Amino acid sequence: MWDNIISFIDAIIIHAMLLAMILFSIDLPNESHLTSSFALENTIQAVALDEQQVLAAISRWKSEQVIENKALRAQQQALEQKKQEIQQTILKKTQSLEQLQKQKDAEQQRLADFEQQQLLETVALEELKYQKAQGEARLAREAEAKRQAEDLARLTQETEEQAETEEARLTSEADAIEQELLAEEQARLAEEQADKKRQTTAATRQYQNKKRLQKVTSRLQNKILQHWIRPSYGYYIGLSCVIEIRLKPSGAINEVNIIESSGNLVFDFSATSAIHKASPLRIPDDLFQDFQDLIFTFKPL
Repeated sequence: MWDNIISFIDAIIIHAMLLAMILFSIDLPNESHLTSSFALENTIQAVALDEQQVLAAISRWKSEQVIENKALRAQQQALEQKKQEIQQTILKKTQSLEQLQKQKDAEQQRLADFEQQQLLETVALEELKYQKAQGEARLAREAEAKRQAEDLARLTQETEEQAETEEARLTSEADAIEQELLAEEQARLAEEQADKKRQTTAATRQYQNKKRLQKVTSRLQNKILQHWIRPSYGYYIGLSCVIEIRLKPSGAINEVNIIESSGNLVFDFSATSAIHKASPLRIPDDLFQDFQDLIFTFKPL
């Protein structure tokens, strides 16, 4: 493409110079025919000579253009090579940055995994602490329950030992009471016979029966209290409970029920234990119906 353009320019320059020379020769004054011919020949020779010079100049210009084009192509090749080198450098830098980014991502993932592992270990440690605390609390409850059971067993044993120690004394006292009851019964019978003989009024007899009921009730309560052993542990002053006693005709205990508890199981147990130890609770035959189902308040001083 460049060669065609250069050739076109050369042609234009040559024709322009020839046209200028011809016009110059035409404008010169015509002194004579010989002179004109000679001038024309000289002009043609000059034109031919100038054309050769122009062609030589154009050839030199072309050579210079070729050299410049070669230098330009060499520069372009150098620039292209430099561009490729820069692109290679950028590619290497990009690959290096990508590798660093991958390493950074891997490190971040490793840190995230490490933090997750630490979190899991912390949760597991808290769970172990919770289980340990639960186990310690359970052991403490079991130890407390065991201690209470041992205290109750010791209290029961001490109560039984005290009961055995005083059993002989209470037995003798019970015999004395029984003798007293028999004497009272005999006295009552004698009194009743005397009253019958004296034709005692029904009101007097009713009053006497009431007194007898009160006396028997008091005697039964005293007998039970004599068999009561105060527990060694706890504060029992002022406590009381309502107890129902069902007797057999022989005076033996058939059933004992706590109707109203004192709120203290140890105290209630000591009361029912005293009732069983006081058995039999002998009742006069004519008063058995009144005492077959006895309800009274157990309240030691």
